[in-house]
Amino acid sequence: MTPTFDLQRRAAEEGALIRRRPDLGVLEVAGKDRKSWLNGLVTCDLAPLGPGAGAYGLSVGKTGKIAAELWFVVTTDRVIVAVPGDRLDRIREHFDSHLIMEDAEMSEPLDRGVLAVHGPLSADLVDAARALGADAARIDWTGRGDAALIVAPEG
Repeated sequence: MTPTFDLQRRAAEEGALIRRRPDLGVLEVAGKDRKSWLNGLVTCDLAPLGPGAGAYGLSVGKTGKIAAELWFVVTTDRVIVAVPGDRLDRIREHFDSHLIMEDAEMSEPLDRGVLAVHGPLSADLVDAARALGADAARIDWTGRGDAALIVAPEG
């Protein structure tokens, strides 16, 4: 094992491994129907999530083919959606084609940085990030129950 890998493994198992995700782009969805509208387009259930909660899901086509992995952070007035950058325009177009009469509005891609956090201290980092004005939520996409996503303005 390389020293770097060993340090990363220890951080993920004993503390918190923080990883920049420049490969992810960010959209925001606002409006009264934002969660119910998104629910019809993704595999996770956003309806019961309140502010500060998050979820991991997939965008799938009519045949069930996976279009993209998605990470969601729910705030009081919007849902933040992190999408692989190479799929961002395609997902935005797909979502927009299903926006008919719902009270939901999707943003253009935003200039936000995304951090993935893994490890038992991830919840502490979510709290710290929120205290500094970032949007963050615990999101279990690893099956370990100790992961989070932090979304903040670049810079």
